[in-house]
Amino acid sequence: MNAVARRILTRLCARRTLNGVALPDRFLLPAYEGHSLANVPATALAHFGVPGPPTPPLAPEVVGDQLKGARKLVVLLIDALGYLPLTAQMASDRGLSLNALARRGRYVPLTSVFPSTTSATLSTLHTGLPPSGHGIMGYRMYLPERGVVANMIRLSPDADERPNQLLHAPEDGPALLGVPTVHRRLTRAGVKSICLIEKTIFRSGLSQMLYADATATIPYVNSSDLFVQIRKLITTDPDTPACIWAYWGALDTIQHDYGTWGEEPAAEVRSLAYSLQTELVAPLRRSRACAAALMLTADHGHIHVAEEDILPATRFRRLRDALTAPPTGTGRSPYLHLKDGMAGALKDYLNRRLGDRVLALRSGEALAEGLWGPGEVRAEAPGRVGDLVLLMRGSRMLFYPYRKGVRPFHLAGGSHGGLHEEEMLIPFLCVRL
Repeated sequence: MNAVARRILTRLCARRTLNGVALPDRFLLPAYEGHSLANVPATALAHFGVPGPPTPPLAPEVVGDQLKGARKLVVLLIDALGYLPLTAQMASDRGLSLNALARRGRYVPLTSVFPSTTSATLSTLHTGLPPSGHGIMGYRMYLPERGVVANMIRLSPDADERPNQLLHAPEDGPALLGVPTVHRRLTRAGVKSICLIEKTIFRSGLSQMLYADATATIPYVNSSDLFVQIRKLITTDPDTPACIWAYWGALDTIQHDYGTWGEEPAAEVRSLAYSLQTELVAPLRRSRACAAALMLTADHGHIHVAEEDILPATRFRRLRDALTAPPTGTGRSPYLHLKDGMAGALKDYLNRRLGDRVLALRSGEALAEGLWGPGEVRAEAPGRVGDLVLLMRGSRMLFYPYRKGVRPFHLAGGSHGGLHEEEMLIPFLCVRL
């Protein structure tokens, strides 16, 4: 580990108290002030001289001078690429092509945002705002104005497997987001903003919500054609400034299915690194056709959840009887929407009865302390995080039967959404291509 990365990691891992409450072991808070995913879009905007939201860019020690002079900037987000397992894999496999990129550029840890789940993190990446600012507060979100618990990936009621049921017109996605995207800011300033999205999720509700203002949205099939497409975008019209946003999701699916400890996640990283090197990095180095730079990062990591770690919410009558809606957020950091006057007593009960498995906090206090981000809070945000937020200790997870036939063991494997360092620490690799 290089000296800059070691120094940053030490600081990030020291962030372990919230409103005077000690967080569980190996938990850490988002570093919104310059060392988090929330600061990546501000860095991209600043590189092109485009004004953005008040979120600051990445600290200078994170980026160095790697972006200097780049006309094309690639922002590659690899879903679920945790900093700790990636760093361990790079150390054990010196031939991994990412090692050469790390030596040429900057490779350091950042934090995710809270909650460390894709709907919230991608909304941050594509708006430049923390969750408190853009209002997409979790995988599941209670929308009282619509009377539903919504799945924020499909943008449908959670019990409805059909996609996009909350969208009835092309403008409904951006209207639900309700804040400007980085793509709108870039295109209005004359900078192309191009998004590459896996073909299977090209028309998902989340994609429609986040990418509507992009100059172009391009579907791809696999990692091979993803990097070929990026190379073509870089080398075509090389003098035109452009920001290229690419998302790769297979590693997340693999860890949800296989867990975080097996050979499968490492194999996916090797495969992706090979495609990156052979189809993008090496050809560009040979041709030197354009001044381009890469910012590679992730939205979150994963933590391995065993079947015995899963806590069924319906087992506890006091919890069950206090709810006015199913738990929302994520299973690793659920939000509880409660009957009037129940929050204080239920918080005390949960911390006393389940204190070895759960840390219960008042959502309003955590929001005021900046857990979901600093600065202006979107008006809908307080209602979307409920009355209590539960931080599940260790690798534990809260289970709720949102649909018939779902059982606790279905959730065993890789998971994310909480504040554990395995979920929160993400890599940031910045290098001139």
